[in-house]
Amino acid sequence: MQHNRYVMKKNYLVLFAFCLLYGVLMAQPTLTLIEVGRSDYAIGLAEEADALEKKAADELQAYLFRITGVRLPVRPVGPKGRWILIGRASREPESADYAIR
Repeated sequence: MQHNRYVMKKNYLVLFAFCLLYGVLMAQPTLTLIEVGRSDYAIGLAEEADALEKKAADELQAYLFRITGVRLPVRPVGPKGRWILIGRASREPESADYAIR
């Protein structure tokens, strides 16, 4: 029973992340994450990311790879670069290109 709850929570988190990303992307005039097989973006996690945040980042990476053939790196957030932030990756929302919380 406990395993089923974890699976449901994970599925809801992934669904929520994609809905949020879709909403953010639709609100922007233009956003190109991947073009001609390349991307300047990475999927950013906080150093202290929990297992669910890591799973969400891995799922996002896998789906984007299936759609585009480009695997965005998943790594701790650094001071430079273009980021899609997952979870608690940034306490300052304005530092993110896009954040999924």
